[in-house]
Amino acid sequence: MVGEAAALGSAASWAVSAVLIKGISTRRSAFYIMAARTAVAGLLALIVFAVVRPASPLDLPASTIVVLLVSAAVAISGDVAFVRAMAVEDVSRVFTVSTSLYILVSVAGSVVFYGDALSPWLLLGGLAVLVGSRLVIHQPAGAATTARSGRKPMFALWLSIVAALFWSASLLAVSRAMESVEPLTATAMRMPFMAVALVLFAASRGEHRQALAPRDASMLALSGALIGASMLLFLAAAKLSDAGTVAVLTSTSPIFVAPLAHFFLSERLTPRIATGTMTCMLGIWLASI
Repeated sequence: MVGEAAALGSAASWAVSAVLIKGISTRRSAFYIMAARTAVAGLLALIVFAVVRPASPLDLPASTIVVLLVSAAVAISGDVAFVRAMAVEDVSRVFTVSTSLYILVSVAGSVVFYGDALSPWLLLGGLAVLVGSRLVIHQPAGAATTARSGRKPMFALWLSIVAALFWSASLLAVSRAMESVEPLTATAMRMPFMAVALVLFAASRGEHRQALAPRDASMLALSGALIGASMLLFLAAAKLSDAGTVAVLTSTSPIFVAPLAHFFLSERLTPRIATGTMTCMLGIWLASI
């Protein structure tokens, strides 16, 4: 029961972190946002690593270290695409499409590259995800990009797809390396590496010279802390519960995002979006059977 609660806590933490940066995503670049909150998460990972003291990264083979760091760079690219998509479209839609496709592509990739069994449930789940994603991203006729709204639904859709593909590639690459690495050790390596890379890139663009409002700074810090908390809760869930249960429960983030975005960001929670979100969640559950 504790493992299941930790998995749901991980999903909820990730969802809240995304909602917190929605407003900032229209005023700051995706690289700036990701650099700030990843730095907070990386610092948290190092603190926990120092306290727990798991296996040292120096004991790992060089090939494993390379895979861990390269996959982290790929994951960064997916995060940047995700944040950029939120700048031009409702967070509930972006989150649902990107997260659902991420799970679907990851499961399918494990079948293609690692020979995992292909079940009818995966096919049904894939169909449900595609239908649900279409419902979520659909705009009524005449409600596409306008000068007043400034929304670009198709651009956001493509960015969401890119984010899902990059996240899946990172997961598939690192999954085998994790067989010989403790999760906390890998996280303590990847998060600071991601933070340093993003901070250096943002600084090279001169974004570090831009003043940050106190409210935005607090939102970025809290969002980063929640990412770190989400990672730690995921590790706890993976230790205390079976992998299938963890995969399903941590994929429920869009269910948390939609109502949060409705109440705190005044995003419309239409019957179509609600139906699409639940359909995607059904697809994720079926694909994980």
